[in-house]
Amino acid sequence: MKNRQVFKIIRNRLDPWFSDRGFVPAHDPYHRGLTGWSRPHGSRHLNVWCHGDKWQFDPFTGSQFTMEFEVSPQLIPGHSSFEHRDRFPRLLTEDERRSMLDRHNAVVGKLRRP
Repeated sequence: MKNRQVFKIIRNRLDPWFSDRGFVPAHDPYHRGLTGWSRPHGSRHLNVWCHGDKWQFDPFTGSQFTMEFEVSPQLIPGHSSFEHRDRFPRLLTEDERRSMLDRHNAVVGKLRRP
């Protein structure tokens, strides 16, 4: 599955959740394929966005994407310095990370070997 298809699925699944919480779709004029959302956070913006693996689709492992979070003075996701950005696992407790890793490993364990 190409990144474009992956992001369409992500948008269809997550848009309602983000909309219900006051987020609006975020657009980056430099990255047309960006899938992201933003909402005011005090005098700044809470931005969430996904970006795909640059290698696109692997026939054995499928597609990959990364979800990032930032509090930024800008409405456009990904344009603040890295010190204001975090990836999903760093926002979880140790128990939540372990649970996420267990689920990940269960899925990986079901993959066919090349």
